[in-house]
Amino acid sequence: MAKQVGDDDTDLRDSRSIIGITKGRLKQLMAKLRSNSASAKEIGEDRRELINIAVDKDHLHPGALSVIVRLDKQEAVKRNEWLYHFDLMRGHMGWDESDLLPDREPLHSVGVEEAAQASA
Repeated sequence: MAKQVGDDDTDLRDSRSIIGITKGRLKQLMAKLRSNSASAKEIGEDRRELINIAVDKDHLHPGALSVIVRLDKQEAVKRNEWLYHFDLMRGHMGWDESDLLPDREPLHSVGVEEAAQASA
C-alpha cells in the first residue's frame, strides 16, 4: 500500500531516504502538478495520488516537495530571498551540512552538476 501524504504513520517519519528523486522525474511530477485543471476536489485527489506514487516509486521526500512547490509559485526575486535567508539561518543554527547518510549517492551523481552547467 502507498504511504499516504499527511498520514500520522510513524514509518513515514522514521524512514530515511538514501536515494533521491531524479531530476527528470521531478520535472515530470512538477509539470503534472502545475497542469491539474479539474475541480478542486479532483485536483486534491489527483495531486495526492501523484505524490504518493512518486514517494513509493521515485524516492520522493514529500516534505521537501511541499517546500519546492511553494517556492515554485514565487517570483524569482522572492524565491532567491527566501533561499538566501534559509541558508543564512541554517548556518546560524550550526546544522551539520556534511552527509549524515553515508549510503546515499553524492549529489553530483543525481544531476546537480548538470544543472550548474545548464545555467552557466
